[in-house]
Amino acid sequence: MNLNFFFRSPGQESQKIFKAANPMDSNQTKTKLLGYGFSILESVDPNPDNFVSAGIIHTRSAQIGCLLRLEPNLQAHVSFAQIKRRRKYGSFLNIFFASRCTA
Repeated sequence: MNLNFFFRSPGQESQKIFKAANPMDSNQTKTKLLGYGFSILESVDPNPDNFVSAGIIHTRSAQIGCLLRLEPNLQAHVSFAQIKRRRKYGSFLNIFFASRCTA
């Protein structure tokens, strides 16, 4: 199974396009993802500008295993985030990533 198969397979997923308040910096984005407890999966996506991460989001009521693909468009200052998870927490994840990745 490769990354594209995983992201095309049916399951619990959310997709969000959001505009960044500031130009996206690769090192800052990596630092944010690592700070949220995600691991950066290097050399998984054929586009080196994209980020693929895996992690578990811990809340008071649940632990949510997630796989994230973040595709920044540096020229337009927008990003596309695709999140696959093991449980149904789509609106929570959309809010979580939109509020943290656009800052």
